[in-house]
Amino acid sequence: MDGIPPAEADIGAVLRGLTAHFSVEITPREASTLPPLPDVLPTGTRVYLTFLPNTPWEQTVAVARSVREAGMHPVPHLAARAVPDRPTLRRMLADLTAIGVEDLLVLAGSIATPVGEFHEAAQVLDSGLLEDAGIRRVGIVGHPEGHPDVADDELHRALVAKHRIARERGLDLHIVTQFAFAPEPIVAWERGIRAMGVDAPVHVGLPGLTTPTRLLRSVHFFPFGAFTATAAWASDIRDGRFELDDRDRLRVPA
Repeated sequence: MDGIPPAEADIGAVLRGLTAHFSVEITPREASTLPPLPDVLPTGTRVYLTFLPNTPWEQTVAVARSVREAGMHPVPHLAARAVPDRPTLRRMLADLTAIGVEDLLVLAGSIATPVGEFHEAAQVLDSGLLEDAGIRRVGIVGHPEGHPDVADDELHRALVAKHRIARERGLDLHIVTQFAFAPEPIVAWERGIRAMGVDAPVHVGLPGLTTPTRLLRSVHFFPFGAFTATAAWASDIRDGRFELDDRDRLRVPA
């Protein structure tokens, strides 16, 4: 790399390595408004399909099929609290495997009251139905900056339990984090889960390139520990005072 200082060349290599197998996330509702995926993504890119409570399951399946037909790798979210019973879960998994889906992101789901017997992701992982359907690669959600409705101790307990269940059932587990604006909480959290024996790969969530206004529409995805700083940042955007180089204001103590 002629003309590039060694330190900068090393950083570039690290960044390319970290982003070589990036994934993206879309909502089933917005899929029809997007440009053709092959025009903007490499073949085989993992495309996560967000769970939204008011989106019909059939729409998620239809979008997963179109993502697959576009040469990408669809990864639907499967929300435990939106599944009423085991027969329904078996049918949902059959819907997905019939169109070539090979992995899922299993989460509890943003539903206050479960619609049936499932209330947490661990129950889906431990149901045996994933293996029956031929699905072996499974993601779960990580919360480096906490969750407003769940204590940190409970988050840690659930993560350790899901890791144990996946190992016992031979599932290929990875962890996808909420998206972040600062590295310190991610690093501290990962060190903590490693100390608890959780060795699954961690995929860090990052906000994509977008306008500030569009980003703020996704405030429900923001890291909860950063909410106060983010709210102040949003006010400054509204009032025209925010400077892009003022990023230290968005940092959350590790």
